[in-house]
Amino acid sequence: MPTAPINDSGAYVYYEDSGVPSDVRDYATIVLVHGYSFNSATFRRLFPHASARGLRIFTMNMRDYHGSSTYSAEELAAMQGPDTALHAAAVRQFGRDVAGFLTFVCTTQGVPPLVVDGDRKTGGVALVTWSLSNMALLAILGDPGTLDSASAAVLSRCLRKVVLYDCPNVMAGATFPGGGSSPHFPLFSAEVPPAQRPAAFAQWISSYFAPPPPGARVTAETICACAVLPARAPTVCTLTADEFADTFEPSVIERSGLILGSSGLLATLHQNAHRALLDADAVLPGVEGVALWCDQSAWICVWGMRALQDFLEREPAPGKRKRQISVKKLENANHFIHWEDPERFVGVLKEVV
Repeated sequence: MPTAPINDSGAYVYYEDSGVPSDVRDYATIVLVHGYSFNSATFRRLFPHASARGLRIFTMNMRDYHGSSTYSAEELAAMQGPDTALHAAAVRQFGRDVAGFLTFVCTTQGVPPLVVDGDRKTGGVALVTWSLSNMALLAILGDPGTLDSASAAVLSRCLRKVVLYDCPNVMAGATFPGGGSSPHFPLFSAEVPPAQRPAAFAQWISSYFAPPPPGARVTAETICACAVLPARAPTVCTLTADEFADTFEPSVIERSGLILGSSGLLATLHQNAHRALLDADAVLPGVEGVALWCDQSAWICVWGMRALQDFLEREPAPGKRKRQISVKKLENANHFIHWEDPERFVGVLKEVV
């Protein structure tokens, strides 16, 4: 079981590697980070398609997930307690963990260096964060205290692109508008018994939903109108029992996953998103990005796209510079397109990185 050290304190993460592509010397490398309660096994279907596209893919399990080091009791207590400063520190640590793995890949795995020739890039590493792990990407780019000088130096040389993949609204520090009831969210729903919430969440987040009207700006009203499409089975309902057991880790929800209920989390995430997108020169100024959103995802991700667009439409403060981020819609795709249509998704990654 391969593991990578991610800091000087002994923390490590389990990772998998698709391998060096055949017949491509200056290939691009992609580091994929998983989301909430679904570990990196959800990306395994991508590996057989990587070499044909000239890509090498690394995936990692975040701390507290299978094969990776755990959090201490003190770290977990800080995530769940009332101290907002500790919540901010936990988000920063999340970013540091991902940056630590990126640094490991860049410095120890023999990946081709990034070479920029005009608009053409070869080699280098792209960071793709899915769902919850967008918190880490925005902490890296939006909190100058996340990267130490060594990691910043490595990433400034090798990071070719960042991809915010189906980012939920909370990861961008955005709430759903008030004035009415919020759409259904199983983890915090009083209608779902606590013992049933993990399974209900897995089915809900992997369902297919009616897409918002094409060409129209997403609003709270259109979000509330996006009902489940019963003709398409939720992704988790198509997995074998072994696949589901390998991929879904519900026990994390009651450990490090409890940070989602922390009172100070939203303000930290909003601040990180604001700085990452509207103050590009503060951290890794040369890094550009893409926001991918799936039009049949759960409302939290469609609203997350709207939140990112709101940031990108703002003017930066005087003396600040907006980061170059493009937005790409994946049509007829739910939150698990990487599992449902891995060949298509690898093609998308090849296109955008």
